[in-house]
Amino acid sequence: MRDKVIQTENNYDKDVFNGDIGQIAKIDPLEREVTIRFDQREVVYDYGELDEIALAYAITIHNPRDRSFLPS
Repeated sequence: MRDKVIQTENNYDKDVFNGDIGQIAKIDPLEREVTIRFDQREVVYDYGELDEIALAYAITIHNPRDRSFLPS
């Protein structure tokens, strides 16, 4: 809990966008949901949506918000 995470792709339905950083607020294993706090609002993710989230321990100001320009 309270781990920092980063949104890795845009999710217009949840109004969360690539590069947004939040904190895990709640994990509900019975409902299979994770609640993440972005600024002052909480967004609920089903376990199946967690591929949109990554841990953000080592994020710096140099982290590109749009990774499409990076060489593959």
